Amino acid sequence: KPGLAVKSAMELYHKIGIDLGSVWLGYYPLYYEKNGFIDETGRLLHIKKNPSDNMDILYYIGGTLKDFEDYESFPPLDPDNIVRENVYKMSKEMEKKYDKKVYFIPGIFGMMEPTWQGFGIENFSRLLARQKQMKKIFDDRGKFAVEMVKRIIDWGETGSILVGDDYGYKAGLLMSPRNYRTFVLPWLEQICNTAH
Repeated sequence: KPGLAVKSAMELYHKIGIDLGSVWLGYYPLYYEKNGFIDETGRLLHIKKNPSDNMDILYYIGGTLKDFEDYESFPPLDPDNIVRENVYKMSKEMEKKYDKKVYFIPGIFGMMEPTWQGFGIENFSRLLARQKQMKKIFDDRGKFAVEMVKRIIDWGETGSILVGDDYGYKAGLLMSPRNYRTFVLPWLEQICNTAH
């Protein structure tokens, strides 16, 4: 349950003296299964015990979308999912409860990580050869992110908005700089312009 997990994290921040925390406003479970769930982007995530401290950790297992047709038949992202607004408002209530000694930054995911993870890196890499299809996918994700920023502002946020993402790994980028400039950078500019 997203709200319960967020509330537990907020209480932990306060107890151990962390004064700044993030509240991620997506992507939430869409389909539950035995060990975890498939989220709104098609990522399969499992909850497992971390052997070093026995804490529950959410692990990315793989993508469930095989191709563009799978993507098109998957439920579209909805910025008006009431869970997002409820989680945001809960974070603001928790700030008041702790006398604003902890600030919770509303966070959205960026363009790259949830996109490639929904497909898995191999299927995502194959899709990069289909530029029109890939543009549609990134445009959908970009429109969703811009709409999320608008909602966060409408809900009353006047401080920061965190955009979290990964664009590379130890050996390099997850896509070419040309593709990054084509698919990702214009949307990041729109996200930031909307926030400002």
